[in-house]
Amino acid sequence: MVKWDSVWIALKSVFRNGKVEDELNEEVSFHLEMQTRHNIEKGMDPETAKKKALKSFGGAEKTKEDCRDGWGLRLLSDTRRDTAYGIRQLMKDKGFAIVSVVTLGIGIGACASMFSLVNAVLLKPLPFEDPERLVWIQSAKAMGLSAQTHTVDNFKEFRDENNSFESMGAYFAFFDYGAYIHADERGNMIARVRCAGITEGFIETLGIKLALGRNFEGSEWAFNGPPSVILSHSYWKSHFNSDRGVVGTNISINGRPTNVVGVLPASFDFDSVFTPGTEVEMLVPFPLSEETNRYGNTIFGIGRLKEGVSVEAGGANLKLVSDRIKERLGSQHRRFHHHMNTESLDDRIRGPFRTAFYVLSVAVGCVLAIACVNIANLLIARSNGRRKEFSLRAALGAQRWRLIRQTLVESLILSGWGLALGLGLAYVATNWISGLQAFSIPMIQNVSIDGYAIGFVVLIAGVTGLGCGIFPALQFSRSAPFEALGDESQRGSSGRRTVWLRKGLVVTEVALSCLLLVCAGLLIRSFDRLLDVDLGFEPSNAIAWRVDGGREFESYQERANYYEALLDSIEALPGIEVAGIADTLPLGRNRQWGIVPRMNDGERGPGTGAFPRVVNHSYAEAMGIEVLAGRFFNAFETSESESVIVLNKNLADQLWKGDDPLGKTVFVNGRFEAKVVGVVSDVKHNSLDAAPSNEMYLNFHQIGDFMAAEMVVRSKLSTELLISTVRKGLQEYTGRPPSNEFKTLQSLVDHSVAPERLFKDVLSAFSLVALVLAAVGLYGVIAYSVGQRVREIGIRLAIGASPGRIRSMILTEGVWMTAIGITIGLLGAYGFSRYLSGMLYEVSTTDPFIFALNASVVAGIAILAAFLPARQASKGDPNEALRVE
Repeated sequence: MVKWDSVWIALKSVFRNGKVEDELNEEVSFHLEMQTRHNIEKGMDPETAKKKALKSFGGAEKTKEDCRDGWGLRLLSDTRRDTAYGIRQLMKDKGFAIVSVVTLGIGIGACASMFSLVNAVLLKPLPFEDPERLVWIQSAKAMGLSAQTHTVDNFKEFRDENNSFESMGAYFAFFDYGAYIHADERGNMIARVRCAGITEGFIETLGIKLALGRNFEGSEWAFNGPPSVILSHSYWKSHFNSDRGVVGTNISINGRPTNVVGVLPASFDFDSVFTPGTEVEMLVPFPLSEETNRYGNTIFGIGRLKEGVSVEAGGANLKLVSDRIKERLGSQHRRFHHHMNTESLDDRIRGPFRTAFYVLSVAVGCVLAIACVNIANLLIARSNGRRKEFSLRAALGAQRWRLIRQTLVESLILSGWGLALGLGLAYVATNWISGLQAFSIPMIQNVSIDGYAIGFVVLIAGVTGLGCGIFPALQFSRSAPFEALGDESQRGSSGRRTVWLRKGLVVTEVALSCLLLVCAGLLIRSFDRLLDVDLGFEPSNAIAWRVDGGREFESYQERANYYEALLDSIEALPGIEVAGIADTLPLGRNRQWGIVPRMNDGERGPGTGAFPRVVNHSYAEAMGIEVLAGRFFNAFETSESESVIVLNKNLADQLWKGDDPLGKTVFVNGRFEAKVVGVVSDVKHNSLDAAPSNEMYLNFHQIGDFMAAEMVVRSKLSTELLISTVRKGLQEYTGRPPSNEFKTLQSLVDHSVAPERLFKDVLSAFSLVALVLAAVGLYGVIAYSVGQRVREIGIRLAIGASPGRIRSMILTEGVWMTAIGITIGLLGAYGFSRYLSGMLYEVSTTDPFIFALNASVVAGIAILAAFLPARQASKGDPNEALRVE
C-alpha cells in the first residue's frame, strides 16, 4: 500500500529541502525538550535530565537520519547534494565542461536526427488502417511504368474474382502527363497543380479518414462525370488558408467548375507515400470504364487482405485468377502483356531504403561511441587529478558506492547538458531534412523531433552518461586510500590500470573512425563514378520549363502548332540558342510501349519494349543528344506526311542485331507503323547506374499523346538571366503569368542522385567527426602520458638523451596504438562493407585503394596528434621538470 504522506514529504524534500529540514529539526528539538522536562519532573537536575534524554533518544543526528530513511529521503537528498557538488566542480573546470558538452551534444544530436529520420521513413506504421494487411499489386518488375502497371479490365477481374482480399483500389500511374490549371473567378491562373487519379475503393482500401468532406461517389466515378476533387492537406492550408467552408464549393480547374468534395488528413500526403519528390495537390476520380481500359497498362493496384491471410497467400490467389483469365482469353490477347507481382505495401515503399538507413544508423552509433570514449578518457584524466580527494573521502569512511555515485552524477550532468545541445542541433537538422523536396525518399517530409524521438534521445543520453562515467567511477572507487595519499601513488598498480584502460579506449576510437572512413570512402568513390557516367545529353547551360496550352484543343495537330509557335517566340528572344519540347524528360517517370520490327521478308520480327518520347524536331539539339546515324526530325514533317521514328542505339542494336536500321519499318504499340530515319546516343532514364535502355522518339506532329509538355531551352546566358528571359517570353506569348515549374537540366541529374548524395554526405560527415574525435582522444592520452612522465623525461634529458630520442620514444607509443586501431578498423570495414554492396556503383566493397588511402589518412592524423605532445615534451627544460616534481 502506498504511504502518501511519505511520498508527499519526499517530493517536498526535493523542491523545498530547507523547509523540510527546519521542520525535522523543530520536531526533534520538541521531543528532546519534552523528554528533558519529563526527566526533571522525576527529580533529575537539568543537565543530567538533558543527557539522559539524549541517551534515551539515541542521538539527535541519528534520529534525523532514521527519519530521513523512513521517509525515503536519504537517496534523494544525497543525490541532490551530489548534483549540486558536481555542478560546482564542473564550473571550476569550464574548459573540460565545454569540450565534454560539445562532444556529447554532437553525438547525441546526430543520434536524435538519425532516429527521427529512420523513425519517419522506416519505423512508423504507414499512415493507413492496419497497414500490415495492405498489398502492392503490379505487373512486371521492369523499369517502365507501362510494364509495371495493369489495364483497367485486368484490375477489375483481379478485384472481383479473388477470395483473399476484402477490398482493392488503384491509382493512375501516369497522372504527371496531364495538365491541370487552378484559376480564379476571372480565369487568372493561381497554380498549375498535379491531380492524381484514384479509383473507386482506393481510399476505403487504405483506410484513410478524410479531414473534411467525403469521398467521391455516384456519377463522379463515371467517365466524363461531374468534375470533383479532394484537396491535399498542404494545398488546402497554403491556397485556401485552412478554410473549412471550401468543401462543397466550386473552383476552376482547366476552366471547368469543379466541386471540392473533401480534404485529405495531415497524416497522409499522396506524394510522400507513393510518388516522393513529385508533389500532388489534388486527387480526382479515375473511372474504371471501357474508355480508360483503352489506355492500356496504366494503374497500380493496392489490396487489403482479409483477416488471417498472408501476403504470400494473397499473391498466389491473384496469380491463379490471372492464369484463369489467361486460359479463357488466350495468351496472345493484348491484356496479357503483363505478369503478376505482389508484395507488402510496406516493403514496396520502404524496402529500397532499409539497408542504407541501417548503415547510417550504425555509423551514427559509432560516432556516439567515439564521443563516449572521448568523454570517458577526459573523465579518467580529470579523476586522476582528484585521486587524493577520492582517497581522503574513502579514508574518512565514504563507501565505495558513494564515490561511484558521485562520478556517475557528474557524468550524467554532462550528458544532460549535451542532451539539451543535441536536441537543439537535431531540431535544426530535422527541419532542414523535412523541407527537402528533391529527395525521392518516402515520408521524408514527416521527419520531426516528436515524443518518440525525445524519449529515445533521453534514453540514449542516460545510457551515454552512465557509459562515460562507469569506467572512471569503477577505476578510482576501488583504489586503496593509502595509494593515492602517497606521493608515488600514480606509479602504482591503479595508475597502470588507468593507463591501459585509456590506451584501450583510444584504440577503440581509432578503429571505429577507420571503419567509418573506409565505408565513406567507398561511397564517395562510387558517387564520383556515378557522376562520371555518360548521360547521353548535355545538362549544362539549359533549363526545362513545364508549359501547357491553358485551353482545350480540337486536334493534336492544333496543339502541336501551338507549341511550335511558342518555341519560335522563345527562340527569338535575345541570348536563346535553341528551344525544344517533349512530353517528359529523362531521369523521371517513364512509360513503356511495345515496338516490333518488320524484317526483310516482310514478316514481323521479335518485339520488345521501349521508352517513348513525344518530341519536336529541335528537341535533340536542345538536349545536346548526339545523332549517330541518319537524322533527327525536321520542321516539315506533319501529321499528313509519312510517319517517322528515331531510335536510340541500344534499341536499334537489339532490333536488328547490328544491321543498318535506317529506312526500316517498325510497328509501335500496336497502333501505327513508322519509318526509322535516325539513330541517336543512349540517354540515361530512371537512374544513372542503370544499364542502357531502349528508347524511341516520336514526332509530336504525328502523335498527340500528351497535354502538358516540358520545354527545354539552351543558352549561354547565366541561369538567373535565362530564367528571367524565358519567363518574360512566356508571359508575352500566353498573356498570363507562367508557372514556376522550371528547373535546370543539371537539377535532373542532382535529383536522380539525391538519395545517394544524402547517404554519402551524411556518412562522410560522421566519418570526419569520428576522425577528429579520435585524434583528440589520442592527443589527450599522449599528452596525459607526458604529464605523468615529467620526472622521467627530465632525468633522460639531464643525462644526455637527445630531444629526437624523446620525441621518438613518445611517438612510438602513439604509433602502436594507431597501428592496432587501424588493423582492427580495417578488419571491421572488410566485414561491414558487404552491407554497402547494393549502394555502390562500379566499386568493389574491398577496393584496396580506398582501404589503403583511408588507413593512411587515419595514420597521418593520428601521428600528427601524437607528435604535438611529443614535440612539446622534447623541448622541455630538465631542471624545470625536476624542480616541478
